[in-house]
Amino acid sequence: MKARAEQDRANAYRIAALNLQAPIGVQFNISSWSNKAQRAFDTQWQPLERKLDWKWDEIFETHRDFDKLDMAIWSGEALCGLALGLTTGAALNLRFLEGSPNPDCPLKGRRILVALEASACYAQARGKKEIRLSPINSSLESLYRDTYGFDLEIPAKGEPYYRKGV
Repeated sequence: MKARAEQDRANAYRIAALNLQAPIGVQFNISSWSNKAQRAFDTQWQPLERKLDWKWDEIFETHRDFDKLDMAIWSGEALCGLALGLTTGAALNLRFLEGSPNPDCPLKGRRILVALEASACYAQARGKKEIRLSPINSSLESLYRDTYGFDLEIPAKGEPYYRKGV
């Protein structure tokens, strides 16, 4: 089961990069969180002013589920983005996403697209029916709805989220 999740994750990274390489026009790849990603985070992101104060090492340590989707998005040696998706029931829930604070990031404005594509590929491989985005980032709501086609769900119990079928 764990080996299958690892293979599905590696395939999702590879397929997302293949699908988006030409439309984005920037060479990139996706890997899992690793010592290399931690070092890049420490040296490339920590010295800069970040909008979020997420402690990625703690996030990835806390969420150790074998079927999580942990993403380090790279362009060459530049760490462009970090994300974490968790599988729940029939969905992959993209819970965390942060882009590099470097204003010259080669994937600036495209990191969410990369994370969503990898999430869709992984969700399909794991037999999930939809992608969910939560918690809701109010500054990105129109992007979620108008650009990426997500619908707002407001459950009777629990927090609202955006959803889209895969």
